[in-house]
This record gives sequence, C-alpha cells and structure tokens, in this order.
Amino acid sequence: RVLRLAEGREPTMATLYRADTSYEAFEDYVKLAEKRVSTGEQQDELNSIKFWLEAKAAKLDAKLRASIAAGLNGVCSLFDDPKIREVFAPDPIWENFRGFDRLIEEGQIVALRVPKSQLKTVSTIVGTMTKLNFFDSVLNRLARAEYGSEDVGRGVFFVADEYDGYTTQPGDGDFFSKCREAKCCAVIATQTYESFVAKLKNEHVAAQLIANLRTKVWL
Repeated sequence: RVLRLAEGREPTMATLYRADTSYEAFEDYVKLAEKRVSTGEQQDELNSIKFWLEAKAAKLDAKLRASIAAGLNGVCSLFDDPKIREVFAPDPIWENFRGFDRLIEEGQIVALRVPKSQLKTVSTIVGTMTKLNFFDSVLNRLARAEYGSEDVGRGVFFVADEYDGYTTQPGDGDFFSKCREAKCCAVIATQTYESFVAKLKNEHVAAQLIANLRTKVWL
C-alpha cells in the first residue's frame, strides 16, 4: 500500500525487498508518499498506514520484525539481482508488459520461458505468480459479466507443460472448476500422477485438483 502511494504504481518484487529490508527504509517510503499524496482518498489511506506504523509496527519486538523481514526477503531478494530486476522488476520507462487484462482483450499470446536449469528458484516463483495473475484476469472477466451486461469475451487458452512444477492448491482447483464458464480452456501436461502428489505433499489434495479437470488422458 505504501509503495503504491510513494511511487504511483504497483510495487515490484525489487521494491518490496528494499522496503521490507529495514524499518528505516519503510519510513523513507512513507515520507515519499506524504510528498506525492494529493487526493482525499489517498490521504485517508496514508493516514491508515501511518497509524499502523506508529501504533503497531514501531512497537513490534525486534526479533519478530526481523523474522517477518527474513520470510519476505527469502522470496523478494532474488529479484534485486540486476539481470533479474531488468526483466521482472523494471523501471517504469522500461516496462513493456501491459497486463493480462489488456493482452487477453487484444487476443495476444503470452509465452513464459524461465528455465529451471538456469534460474532455479526464480523460475518457480515467476512461473507460479504469472499463472495466478493470468487466472485472476480470466475470472475477473466472469465477475464483470455477472454484474453487468458485458459479455465474458473471447475464448482463451491456458497451456502448461511440466505443470506439476507450478501447481498450487486450492487456488488451481478453484480456477479449473470455474474457468470453462469464463471461456477458458486449460490444457496441462505432467509426467505422472505421482508428480502432483510429490509437489502437493498430500494425495487427497492432489486428487481434488485432478477432479476439477473435465477431461483426463493417461498414457
């Protein structure tokens, strides 16, 4: 919330990393937000953040604060590497990804290629977050159609090879159970059923995911 106010855009993983690295860095972003805020709605949100900062965050035990930061840094710090930041957390003037809402509307094809052999943990994180972002955009079309006269829109496809490396539950199962109504055909491929079980660490949870796929072909 404070990064949106301070920078006037959605936060990147790199700015999240820098903001949660230290309490002082977070305070600096609040001061920057104070200089940028102009509307009454933004001022209300900034006041909410400042109250939390003074009444809650400032009184947190130092060890707890460090523990929270360590948990966030484990994911976010990967994106502060210059080469990774250039692609996945660019400065506004270099950002060229226009968001799934717009790309779906235009009928564009988005291909994600982040080889695990080269990028390791970054590959898993980016693949998973990209997938969830696409899912949200597809289901938002359904929500907009339900609350107005707008049609769901063009048919779309979600195609994923080696899908077991990026599966998450219950989010994926919820998407697969609703996506057909949102005109989305999901096509996923994996080596074995056991790979789902290994990823999700629970055979019952894996079975729930598979049950939401309308057609299954096993070789």
